[in-house]
This record gives sequence, C-alpha cells and structure tokens, in this order.
Amino acid sequence: MKQFFLAVVTSVIAATWTHNTVLAGGTLPGDSSGQAYAVPLPEGVYFWDTPSYGTRPNGKGIGIDANSFANVPVFLWSTPFNPLGGRFDLAATVPELFVGFPSSAGYPGPSSVRGLYNSLFAALWAFDLGNGLNVSLLSGFYIPENPGKTGASVYAWVAREGFNVAYAADGWKAAANLSYQFQGKDYLTGLPSANNNFVYDLTLTKTIDKIEFGPVGFGSMDTDQQANNHPAARFALGGLIGYDFGSVDVQLYATRDVARRNLGGYETRVWSRVTVPLWSPPPGSVSQGGLSKY
Repeated sequence: MKQFFLAVVTSVIAATWTHNTVLAGGTLPGDSSGQAYAVPLPEGVYFWDTPSYGTRPNGKGIGIDANSFANVPVFLWSTPFNPLGGRFDLAATVPELFVGFPSSAGYPGPSSVRGLYNSLFAALWAFDLGNGLNVSLLSGFYIPENPGKTGASVYAWVAREGFNVAYAADGWKAAANLSYQFQGKDYLTGLPSANNNFVYDLTLTKTIDKIEFGPVGFGSMDTDQQANNHPAARFALGGLIGYDFGSVDVQLYATRDVARRNLGGYETRVWSRVTVPLWSPPPGSVSQGGLSKY
C-alpha cells in the first residue's frame, strides 16, 4: 500500500501514521496553530505560507521512521459580503509534501514520496460576537488526485467541516480551530481511503507592542476503523514567537508529541509562517490594523 506512508506526515492529512493504512487525507495537524480562524478578517485578499519540517523516529509498536517536509500556501479572499452579520471568506490551497524513509525504516514501498498534495477549496463564515469573542464555520473539500508511483496525494474526496472559536482582545489571542474530516473511497480500490478523523489546533498567545509569544498545541484522532483496525491519535505541544512588521506578519514555532497511539515514535516539528495582505480596499473603506490577532 504505497499511500500507507502518508499517515506519517500528519495524523490526519499527512502526519498521522497508522498500521496498514493509506494516507489520511485532509489538513495537517498543527497547520493552523498560531492562527484564529474565528476572527473576521478585514475585507481584502491575503496570502500565508506555512512550511514545516518534522522527524519521527520509530518507537515500540506500530509505526515507521520518516522525515517529512510539508508546505501549505493559502490564498484567502475576505469578501465584502456579511450575511447575517458574519464575514464570508473563500480560500484555496495546493500543499506540497515530501516524506523520506530511512533505509532502516523497514517501509515496503519507495524510499520517498513527494509532490503536490490534494487541493483544498473552502468557505469560511466568521462572526464577531463582541467583547473579544469570535466564532466561525468552515466547510470545504479536498479534490482527489491519482498519486502515481511516488506521489503524495490521495485518490479520494475528503470533506472538511470546521468550527472555530477565539477570544482576541487586549493583546490576547486564545483560539481553537476544530475540524472533522470525512474520508471518501479510493477510486482505485473502491475501499475507504482512511479512517474518518478529528483535528484540533490550539493557540494561547500574548502580543506586546509587535511581538507575539505563547504556547501552541494540536492533536488528532481517528474516530472509526473504516479503513484499518489500528486507529491513530496524537497530541503535541510547543511554543510560538512572532513579529508583526505591519504589512507582513512572521511566526515561528516548534512542537513535539507528548502523547500518541499507533504512530511509532514521538514527532518533533519546526514550523514557520509568513502572512501578507495582497490587496485591500482604499484606506477608510474598511477597518485597518495589524495581523497578529488573526
């Protein structure tokens, strides 16, 4: 099962390894740590890029060695539409993924898998409820793509439904981005591509002047055994530091698994993120401000 390895880069999308399972399609756990998807963005077009590198040595039990690099570029249009008072956004991403297996890994497939991952198209509906409290709904899907012999994609539809909540006030940002992912059937085998799964990214940071810092975390868990009988789960913690340059926001964070099941060893991963507003209406037509609270 060539795609089986994918469970290694994410516990859900490209970092969740399970025994005898295909790559679980969907979002990379931890990809949105440091961000508050619940906070409505001012009208405009935004771009952010989140590259990360992780290594997971083999542990006792189920799992294989792997080193992985993932890059998740996102384009988001925060539209001028506010149905029922909530900002309506459209987003798209085409992630890139590389996973290498050391010769000692014992992985029965190619020494590496690489290439573009499944494209995501999603809509976001975000509400400012006042007093710093924000909530949003996310709905999207990953398009199936034949991975070929060494590709990293999943040949199945994956639906992603999310609920996000955040408190953003007085320099504080406390956020939870929650996603449930329904894995479709693989077009080649006709079988479920992976177990359905739940992913959560967590943030608690403080911004003083232009410097942001604080703990971050994330986790994921399989919620059934439709594709394999070794459901995987993990929880990771780390720290973040960021700087708001005004027109560009930069974040760096590092995480390490503190608990895992059916994933081999404990993964250590280093992340970075650059957020850039590409376009906004003329000054005065919308509220302006830094990007750190998002």
